[in-house]
Amino acid sequence: LVPARGIAPGVLVGSLLLAALLAVGVAARARRPVVTLGIGWLLISLLPVANLFFTPGILLAGRTLYLPSIGLAILAGAATTEVLSRGRHRRAWAAAAVTVVVAFAVRTSVRNPVWDSTAAVVASLEVGHPRSHVVLQARGVEAFNAGRVAEAETLFAESLALLPFPWWRWRR
Repeated sequence: LVPARGIAPGVLVGSLLLAALLAVGVAARARRPVVTLGIGWLLISLLPVANLFFTPGILLAGRTLYLPSIGLAILAGAATTEVLSRGRHRRAWAAAAVTVVVAFAVRTSVRNPVWDSTAAVVASLEVGHPRSHVVLQARGVEAFNAGRVAEAETLFAESLALLPFPWWRWRR
């Protein structure tokens, strides 16, 4: 395995968005405390399932995003209150809100078949993230089940090497 070189564009964009979100939360603390509450709720509740400190052992389950979605709902409520209190451009904001909801609904309906089975999820990961530890682990299981033990051992070793730090310390 070769260590990563440089910063991937997605990591850079995500880091900038996180920094901006934190800055907005701090700046809004005095005048709009509900915004700070929403951002804080969102970020703190995402920490346990964000794969930053440890891997939770699941790919992604919708149930892990229920609690963070409360933070988004708080932010949406704060934004709605702000827009409606100003009174200008209500139709434009309503059209924008409808557009966002429709876009998310379409994206959800397009993405849903991926969650049909574990095999479908792994197949999707193989396309988007072929060097993911989850993909390598799944390939290792397939190789082992097919009797290709040496190949399975290699894939399992690669998968474990990609974990952020020894995962077994978190398991009992």
